[in-house]
Amino acid sequence: VILFSQYLSCRICNCQLTAACCWDLSSVLGRSRQTLLKLELGWNKLGDSGVPLLCEELKHPNCKLQKLRLSSCDLTGSCCEDLSSVLSTNQTLKWLWLGGNKLGDSGVRQLCEGLMNPNCKLKKLWLSLCDFTGSCSEDLSSVLSTKQEWLWLDDNKLGDSGVRQLCEGLMNPNCKLQEPWLTKENFNEETWQMLKAVEEKKPGVVLLH
Repeated sequence: VILFSQYLSCRICNCQLTAACCWDLSSVLGRSRQTLLKLELGWNKLGDSGVPLLCEELKHPNCKLQKLRLSSCDLTGSCCEDLSSVLSTNQTLKWLWLGGNKLGDSGVRQLCEGLMNPNCKLKKLWLSLCDFTGSCSEDLSSVLSTKQEWLWLDDNKLGDSGVRQLCEGLMNPNCKLQEPWLTKENFNEETWQMLKAVEEKKPGVVLLH
């Protein structure tokens, strides 16, 4: 803990960590609130039970963390209420990697509540391979219509209706999305026409990859 607290960045990925070490990790955050800017914990089995301890430190007003990676950490929608609270509270967090976790529709909806909070400062969010469907597209569309600039939604089962709802958010004049965020699927003609309309209206946005 003493060693890590001296650095701006801490990377402990794919190290077979579990929830049992999250108290120590939260202690790292606590001791380095003013200095630690990036924490990468991806590809560990932290699970939902480990997240609340981390989130408590992330919500501390003196926490300066800007980038947090929790990719493929065996998370589900059960931890999204805590993460959403962080998004609503933390004033410095700009990048959040959550890809490869089974957050599901309910989890993504909770995250959207945090993203829509006026105090949220997050700019880049990775939700690739998070096991959600078009059922949460209305919530995601509302996020796109406001301030989110980079949002990766690839490799999820959004379907035609879900993608069309997202396109409505992208067509909003306030939408600032800049990055590729969808995987090509067998969309129907109506969906392709909406995607084409978005790209014509906003030529700087590349939707599919």
